[in-house]
Amino acid sequence: RGNKKSFKLISDILEGDDLISQHTLLCNYLVNGVMGQLPNTTHYIVKKVSLAAIFANISLSNPEYVKSESQEDPAFKELPRDQQKHILSHPTESPKLFEQYPESDSDTEKVILQHHERPKGDGFPHGVSSNSISPISCYFIVGSQLALKLLLHENEVISPADIRSYIEQISEDLESPSFNKVFTEFKKTLNV
Repeated sequence: RGNKKSFKLISDILEGDDLISQHTLLCNYLVNGVMGQLPNTTHYIVKKVSLAAIFANISLSNPEYVKSESQEDPAFKELPRDQQKHILSHPTESPKLFEQYPESDSDTEKVILQHHERPKGDGFPHGVSSNSISPISCYFIVGSQLALKLLLHENEVISPADIRSYIEQISEDLESPSFNKVFTEFKKTLNV
């Protein structure tokens, strides 16, 4: 029974055209594209990233909530308290849906749980700092934020300068030794 629900949710995301679906696909593409260039990336890591992208926001009830990357985002601050609470809890709710998936694993679950954490400990749901964020989660967090910035880009054309600027904005927000290599790899792989 749980498997049918999981497969239905996955199908809806992969076939959808809302912000959650677009973010899922672009985040997966970016993170696996960058990690795929690393020497130790295996097909198991690629699979974990893909599943994390699918399940990270699966419990959000409104596609617009994807825009709330942090508690400091203006879009988040404007929401009523019950909606803020829903957004803050989705990193702990989404793993519960992932556990119903037949190939669930603890590494992917950790990425899903940590996708809104920040190196200074000001993320959610647990407010952990960079030394507690897994390396795969670091790549996923950057890819997730970059995907959102690209999806919300106001012009039709996105230039390499735009991408470089977005990565620099994200690196200012996520400044930490554990994320420095991640930013270097994103810039190198995206050639910006």
